[in-house]
Order: sequence, then C-alpha cells, then structure tokens
Amino acid sequence: MAIISCPECGKEVSDSAKICIHCGFGLKEKETKKKKAGCLKAVLIFIGVIFLLNIAGLLVLTIHDCENCVLGTTECPKCEDGVIVCADCEGDQKVSCNDCNGKGKERCSGCNGTGIESTSYYNCYTCGTSGKMKVGCSNCGGTGRTYRNLSPMNCPKCGGSGDEYEECYVCDGTGKSKNQKKCTACEGQGTGENECVVCKGTAEVECTKCKEGKTTCTYCKGNKKVNCPDKN
Repeated sequence: MAIISCPECGKEVSDSAKICIHCGFGLKEKETKKKKAGCLKAVLIFIGVIFLLNIAGLLVLTIHDCENCVLGTTECPKCEDGVIVCADCEGDQKVSCNDCNGKGKERCSGCNGTGIESTSYYNCYTCGTSGKMKVGCSNCGGTGRTYRNLSPMNCPKCGGSGDEYEECYVCDGTGKSKNQKKCTACEGQGTGENECVVCKGTAEVECTKCKEGKTTCTYCKGNKKVNCPDKN
C-alpha cells in the first residue's frame, strides 16, 4: 500500500482508498474517467486511420495507369516516325515550275507569261457601278409586307419596298467590268519559243520543302509522340 495526495484537498490517503477520508472526494471515479477518455481517444485514432486508408485506396483506383499510353503520351496517329507526305509535292518530290507557270516554255516577254496584253475597265452593265444587284426580299418574298398577330405590317428587313440587295455577280461587287485583250505575241498562251531555263522544258522542279517527299509532322512536331487523349 502506498500513500498518495488527494487531488481535491491535498491530504495524504491510501492509494487503495475509493474516496478521500478527509473530504470525501471520489478517487477511483476520476481514475475510471481517465481510462475511459484514453480508450475513446484510441478508438477515434483507429477510426481516423481506417478512413485515411480508404481514401488512399480510392485514389489508387481513380489514378490508374492508362491502357492506351505510357507516361501520358502515345504514338502520333497522323504520321510515321515523325514525318508525313509533303503537301506541296504530294510525295512526288517534284512541283510545278514557277518560272514558266508549269508550261516548260520561257515566259512571253510581251505579257510576262499572263497571256494578256492589256486590260480596260468600263462600268458594269448589270449594276451600273453600284456593285449591288436588286433582288426580292428574302424575308417577305418581295411583297414588302409581313404579318404579326394576323395584322399586316411593313417588312422590317426591306422597309416595305420588297427589295433586297446582294453583291453583283458580274463585277464581283466592284461596279466595274473588265475587258482583256489577248497577247498577240504569244496568242494568249503566255509562253515564248524557247524552253524554260529553270526546268529545262520539263515544267517541274525539285520540291524544296521536303526530303524524299516527306516533311516533319505538324501534329507531333516530329516527336513521334502526342499527349494521350484518354489520359486526364
């Protein structure tokens, strides 16, 4: 048996006593409360650990490896080894000669290869220089009238005139028509007598924008890999 101090009055009592013989304070009751509090704390900690483990399990299930890629990237679907067929030569490695406009003959000196000697302009006979053609209003069908709640009213689009204007198809909205005179030196062909010195008469030259008909893939920038669309 040991002697302890009562936490209430401070006097000495036996450690086996249930109450203080001096003030009647319950010694065993306080000890029981401490033990219950300790057990409750341990239970709460255990529940918290289980909860955290469940959350971690859900994260593992959610953030899984994508079946279609490795580390978020996948093979580029639009190229092979980072290159694609050249759009300019379509893989033929040859393009039309620009110096002779793909004709294999030198350009006509009289018209510089255009085939046109001169161009004159005059007022468009269809729209009369306005560049616009009058057509029936698309909203009211050219009647100038529409109805609201069965009551007739002026068409809000044409203001009751029944007319609508669109770009003249003859002059492309410029109000001017052009008359082109064919080059007499080349009879409108745009070529001279001699063969083109650039393409040697073949009308084609080597494509300068590719190598062996292939160019760098614009989708993956030649990296062969792109970000996986299935990987979030």
